[in-house]
Amino acid sequence: MKDSYTVVVMSSSGGPVRQHSVSRTMLITFCSIGLLILFMLGTSIYLTISAASKLISSNQEKKNQILTIEKLNNKILDQEMQIKFHETKWDEVRGMVKTVKHVLGLENTGVLSQGGSSIIENEQTNQNPFNPTPNTLAPNSRNVALDSKPPLPISENPEVIPKLKGEVRKVYDAVLGSLRELEQMPFVLPLRLSNSAKKSYWYSSGFGYRIHPITKSRHFHSGLDVATRLGTPVISAAHGVVTKVQRSRSGLGNTIRIQHPVTQMETIYGHLHKFANGIRRGKKVARGEVIGYVGSSGSSTGTHLHYGVYVNGKAVNPQHYIVEKIYY
Repeated sequence: MKDSYTVVVMSSSGGPVRQHSVSRTMLITFCSIGLLILFMLGTSIYLTISAASKLISSNQEKKNQILTIEKLNNKILDQEMQIKFHETKWDEVRGMVKTVKHVLGLENTGVLSQGGSSIIENEQTNQNPFNPTPNTLAPNSRNVALDSKPPLPISENPEVIPKLKGEVRKVYDAVLGSLRELEQMPFVLPLRLSNSAKKSYWYSSGFGYRIHPITKSRHFHSGLDVATRLGTPVISAAHGVVTKVQRSRSGLGNTIRIQHPVTQMETIYGHLHKFANGIRRGKKVARGEVIGYVGSSGSSTGTHLHYGVYVNGKAVNPQHYIVEKIYY
């Protein structure tokens, strides 16, 4: 048979030998079918493995997405808690600003003065750091606060931020103005006394009419005489500018004048033994700064400091301004 192949099958036990003839066409057909079956089987295995891998990858991706969503949710919760925390602090700031404005006599309006958990609105004294005692504000301030509209949360009203600087600036300027006025208010005894010498002075002559110790005639004494030890440091009673440094053998003797522009006041220190180093006209001095030393220069019968206070050029009683027990 042309184009045929003989297959011989022999038994190992000595059985008969069998021969089978297979045509070339049939052999090619069988081989093609076998290869096709192997290809289909390989393809099936590959697709199965690929599908399983994609399924595993998809499940892992879903798990990652779930973890990501959980993290985002946690962040959102944290942000909401932070917003609530800052809203609470924001309300406290509003209450504090309203109290400061009330103390400074400012109009209680504006962004910072709306709403807030202050004593004025809800009677809770522990939320007002400026005043731990209830019901100490003026009665009309309560009405102002109750009539004010509740503000939107800052998270829903972000455009309020640029307005804060202007609101705070008003309070800041008012506080600075009050501070400057306080700095230039001569409320201390103008002597620097050591702890052991704080009782070593006395008012030897007060403000008003008296018999002059030298002329023995009745005259107006425009200051306060403070008797103490020779050489005791004399200090500026408040922040100011030195306007006069005078040496003299008569009258108030060696004298220093200090102007306090903000309060429109002037203080005078007379009968000095000597001036402190660097004291000159135009020098800026601070409260408590040594300007000279107690002496008995000029028309004087003993060691003392003549201390004068003037408001708008008019002499006033210095004792009305001295706060006792405040020493430098």
